[in-house]
Amino acid sequence: MIAVDRLERHFFPPSLLWLMVGERKPEDFTRSLDLSLGFQYYAEAMHN
Repeated sequence: MIAVDRLERHFFPPSLLWLMVGERKPEDFTRSLDLSLGFQYYAEAMHN
């Protein structure tokens, strides 16, 4: 499987609520996409 995304990091949007009230830090709910196993990852924009 191949994944392409403009960003190199993934975050879990519902965790932004915890960030706003100071219960979490960005590193608690973000991770690098290149650490995912089982597929190739490219940090690039798609063009037609």
